[in-house]
Amino acid sequence: MKRLLGVIVLGAVCSCGGQSDLAKAWVGTYNAVWTGTTTFTTPSGWQPATGSETGVITITETGSSSILMSWKVGSNPPSGTIGFSVNSTTATFNGTGSPFTGRLSNGSTETAACDICTGTLNGTSLTQVQTGHNSGVYNGVSWTGTYVGTWVGIRAP
Repeated sequence: MKRLLGVIVLGAVCSCGGQSDLAKAWVGTYNAVWTGTTTFTTPSGWQPATGSETGVITITETGSSSILMSWKVGSNPPSGTIGFSVNSTTATFNGTGSPFTGRLSNGSTETAACDICTGTLNGTSLTQVQTGHNSGVYNGVSWTGTYVGTWVGIRAP
């Protein structure tokens, strides 16, 4: 199974002049690639599965030091958000957001939610790391599990 929402670590250097500039440095659209692994809780006997996906991460400012990341993965409509508190070039999950739901490139349908998420911004490069829980259906079989993974993206011009 492929894990859709990966943690995005954003790495950008910000010569921020004030508190209000913290979130602005992150705002933009990032073309990204996810790589992650799901460990299955059910059904028993399924081996962990590693996968990758492509997507677009859009970051909007929700406060002077807070942002919201949202995802459009593959051909799915936009789905899944994660709220972060930002401190210069690092971001920490603030407990807000909504799960991703969609079809992965391997044919599995999935719902995934972040439990521990971070982000790092380095210029125009974003890295977002996630640990979370997921569930779905693959080849007619329902499954549940946990996942870990990373989104790596580049800000679009």
